[in-house]
Amino acid sequence: MKATLAILLALSLLAAACGNDDDTQASSDSAETAAGEADTAEGGDDAGPDASDGSAPGSNAPDDVDLLSHDAYWVAEVEPPGAPAPVTQINDMYIDIETNRATVYAQMRLMGNVVSPPQVDPGECTETQAGDWVCHHPNAVYLNGSGEELQASDGTGAWWVKHSWVLGGEGYYNCPIAPAESYDNCIDVEGVLLDDGITMKIGGVEPGTADNFNTRVPLIDRSPVAYNLITWRDDGSGPVEEFNLVFECQEVVSPFDGSARTCPNSPDPTGAQPGSAQTEEAADGETTDQPGGGGFSLNGFRYCEILLTVEGDNGAPVSEVWGTQGVGPCRDDAWRAIDADALVAEFEASGVRMNGPRYFVVDGSVDTAAATDDEEEQKEIRAYGGIDMQLLATIDGGIADAPYNPVRVLRTATWTFNAGTEVYELTDSEGNTYLMQSYSLIQEPDLTADDLASLGDRLELPDGWSYNARVLDQDMQVPLAPDGGAIVVQDELENSYQRSSF
Repeated sequence: MKATLAILLALSLLAAACGNDDDTQASSDSAETAAGEADTAEGGDDAGPDASDGSAPGSNAPDDVDLLSHDAYWVAEVEPPGAPAPVTQINDMYIDIETNRATVYAQMRLMGNVVSPPQVDPGECTETQAGDWVCHHPNAVYLNGSGEELQASDGTGAWWVKHSWVLGGEGYYNCPIAPAESYDNCIDVEGVLLDDGITMKIGGVEPGTADNFNTRVPLIDRSPVAYNLITWRDDGSGPVEEFNLVFECQEVVSPFDGSARTCPNSPDPTGAQPGSAQTEEAADGETTDQPGGGGFSLNGFRYCEILLTVEGDNGAPVSEVWGTQGVGPCRDDAWRAIDADALVAEFEASGVRMNGPRYFVVDGSVDTAAATDDEEEQKEIRAYGGIDMQLLATIDGGIADAPYNPVRVLRTATWTFNAGTEVYELTDSEGNTYLMQSYSLIQEPDLTADDLASLGDRLELPDGWSYNARVLDQDMQVPLAPDGGAIVVQDELENSYQRSSF
């Protein structure tokens, strides 16, 4: 009896936190319990997506490729408190390009059994082993693979919670997915497309509900593309991240129409089609005619890195760069909980730098020495305090702390920018230019992308150095150093720049 009660409580907390667009009335206490008292997405008091950022498709028409990256069978596993095993969260999502309609069929499963929505017909309820009653979910439809939504079970399928909206248009009446006897916290919600052309925002329509919402976005740095659902709440000072869930794509038979769709794939960062000649590396930071992002952008992508200084093969110190890029999210609660001193002891390191949270200002990346299949399989992944990271690069020597001190980072990947992107450029006393690749919240937790154009007024630049913001009129690929690697500097706020002229 107590175990079943604990499971229902855990499911209620999980549903309130990640909600499948159900978080609009979730209490902050429940969300903090389920998400480990998560702080803001930016690592401070930074606001998340604002309601004004949304735009209807007519004013910000989505690219079909971008929008179709949402279309897949998404699966995530979460271990809520009190549950005896991970809870599987399923979002079977469909996109209708002609109408800009998004439809999600959702279930929650525990040890293979559907626990939400309750598997009962309209008007019916069932008693749990704990003696609690759970009833038919108001948003439930019955799916049996026929391509039709049934209003009563026929014994060949299962009940799923359905949410469907037109971007910038028709919304839906939303009830929390958690199983209950009475579904009282139902509200009208609507979905819009944000200005990046790929992120969906779903939130309440009526006053008092509009400031709490979900964002849904494919994680385009992965192939196949993964999927990120973040819930936000407004405590009066702006939206802050409440819960962050990453889904993986599975190519399984859909309960709706019996089809097995392929997972979306990230576009080639250079914009080149498979089998075509790749873009030659741009020299002297000149722009190229190749698109930098293929319609996608990393701009605004949050990540974290840990730099470990260890003894190299030749006995000399080397700094390993471990990052969340291409692996998963940098959850603020987990990041704050990492003990740097414990990492020194665990990895016998002579130095550790917690390098994050950070946000990319680039549009894409390209590896100038693409890995083979064997090399891809050998990528090293580690868990640091519950955050998965992969080894991205190395730096000869220890960790340099002095700002405006160029350091060679041994990697083969470099950055691309799309035409129309605003870039932020340092020029040193010898005329060498460095383009910002990411900004940091380490020294100034309140720093936002809106501050970058005038950042030069706040920096204490060395004599002869300058800071400039400009808008690119062509796509651009930042070159690596002719003798290998990337030359990187940081300012005193720990924003990072890669040298773009040689």
